[in-house]
This record gives sequence, structure tokens and C-alpha cells, in this order.
Amino acid sequence: MNTLLTLGHGYSAAALARRLIREGWRVIGTTRHEARLPDLAAEGVEGAVWPGQPLAPLLARATHVLVSAAPDAGGDPILRAERPALTAARPV
Repeated sequence: MNTLLTLGHGYSAAALARRLIREGWRVIGTTRHEARLPDLAAEGVEGAVWPGQPLAPLLARATHVLVSAAPDAGGDPILRAERPALTAARPV
């Protein structure tokens, strides 16, 4: 089964997720706020809080990754914090 991991599950990632879920994909989406997890579940997305949860186990389940988090003053926060996990990830 194709599985998309969206790192920063906001507006654009949610639009893509709706389409892919209809096509039979599994979608895992990260959010910074635990309060958003029920909303993600209602959309059919498995939610995960990041930062706060290691990405390696999520990456291990993903066939595709979309980095959709907004940059901060230092650039891409996910690449900055999780580059080793992303580099080590292997396609399923």
C-alpha cells in the first residue's frame, strides 16, 4: 500500500491527502499541536505530533514523503532537526 508521510500537514498537504485517500493511499500527517489529532483522524489521516515524536518510525512506514512545513528564520525546521533520519530512510 502506498503511504504518504506529510511533514507539516497543513492546507496543501490536506488537499493532496483527500485525493490520495480516495485512491486508496494511507496518509500519515504531522502537526505541532496535539489538539489537531482528532481533526486529522476525521479526515482519514493518521496524525503524529512533531516535534515530540521521532520521525524514523514514521519514515519506515512511508513510501512517499512530502515536506510541507513552513520555514522559520533558520530555514526548514524539519530538515534541520531530522536530516539524519531523512537521510537514513530507505524506500519501502
